[in-house]
Amino acid sequence: MPSQDDFIRVETLARLALADPRASAYAPWLAAKGAGLKAQAKAALEAFLKRAEAWPEDGKRGFVAWLDGAREGLDDPGAVTPHPVMTRLVLPTLRTWAEAEPQAGEPHLYLGRFHDWTLDLTPPVDHFRRAFERAPDLVAARRGLVLAMIDIVERNQHHDPADYLGDRDEDVARMEEALSLAQGLPDAAEADELGRHAAVLRDRASGAITGGGLATYSFPT
Repeated sequence: MPSQDDFIRVETLARLALADPRASAYAPWLAAKGAGLKAQAKAALEAFLKRAEAWPEDGKRGFVAWLDGAREGLDDPGAVTPHPVMTRLVLPTLRTWAEAEPQAGEPHLYLGRFHDWTLDLTPPVDHFRRAFERAPDLVAARRGLVLAMIDIVERNQHHDPADYLGDRDEDVARMEEALSLAQGLPDAAEADELGRHAAVLRDRASGAITGGGLATYSFPT
C-alpha cells in the first residue's frame, strides 16, 4: 500500500512530469492521484492510456525510462504504476522492444525492475541475467542481478536452520557469483556492502555459520 509519503511524492512527480516531454501526458493522472481525487484520476488515466497506446515505440520507451526513475524512493512503486499502465503500456512496450532488438539489454533490465509476479511468471533474476549477458557494461543490470540472487537466498534462509528452503549448494554457488559480480560495481562502498552481505549468506548456506536474520536486500516482486 502507498504510504502518506508516497502521495506527497506523487504530487511532486506530477509537477516534474509536466515539464518532461516524455511524461507530460501522465501529469494529470499523477496530480489527481496525489490529491486523492479518485473519479478524476480514473478519467485521466484512461485518457492517458488511449493517447499513449498510439505513440511510436520510441515514445513509449522514453516514458518507461522516465517511469522507472519516478518509482525510485517510493515505499510502494505501484503508486505510480497502476495495473492498467503495466498491462496496456509498460509490459507490451518492453516485450515488443525485446523482440525487435534481441541483443539489447535495456528491455530485459526494465522487465526485471518492473517485475510483478501477478503479470510475469519469469523470475526477475532471469530478466536481469539476460540484460547483463547482452550488456555487461550496464551497471543497473549487474546490480539488479546481484540483488535478485541475494533475494532468492534470503528467502531460502528465512527459517534457517530449522527449515532451509531450496538447495544449499545452489545457494552457495549463487552467492559466489553475486560476490564476483558485486566486485565489478563502480561504487566501491556499494560493492563492499553487497559483497559482505553475499558472503554471510554463502556461509549460512554452506553451514559455516548458523542463524538467520531479517532480509536486507529483498527485491520487490
